[in-house]
Amino acid sequence: EQRHSNAGLVIAAVILLMASAAMLYLNLRDKDVLGFWPIASLSKMASPAVTGSTPVSDETILDILKAGMAAPTATGGAWHFIVSKDGNKLERVVNFHPHAFMLRQAQAAIVVCADPTVEALPGRWPLDCAAVTENLLLAAHAIGLGAVWVGIYPVEQRINGVREIFGIPE
Repeated sequence: EQRHSNAGLVIAAVILLMASAAMLYLNLRDKDVLGFWPIASLSKMASPAVTGSTPVSDETILDILKAGMAAPTATGGAWHFIVSKDGNKLERVVNFHPHAFMLRQAQAAIVVCADPTVEALPGRWPLDCAAVTENLLLAAHAIGLGAVWVGIYPVEQRINGVREIFGIPE
């Protein structure tokens, strides 16, 4: 019975927070600041085309990575990044991943990896990597780059393929 009571308190808190967020949104709308990039970007985000012949600069990639590293973490940052501008490696991913065809036109790719041996809370690394990936997508979108999440985990064939291509240890 105590558990039911505590569960009710948690649900009530979530509802109150959602109502407060809705009121804040209405206040922002009334002040005509919906151009604030996170709100505007989220309402327009989709899977954009990842094409173009202009290379993505190292400085731009570093800015996007910094946004990823600013994501909330339960593991203390057990993630690592591999940045690739190697079209041959990206093409190899397309050979075993049925939904990665856009890599053929991509100017760069960021592989988000985790090291479960260093995470503060075991088993949370998929959550952290998802948060990091979302921040990477938001940052790319905010600066006008097309970006798409190409899922690798938990499909074993994809995990092994990416490990082999990018030299990621077991």
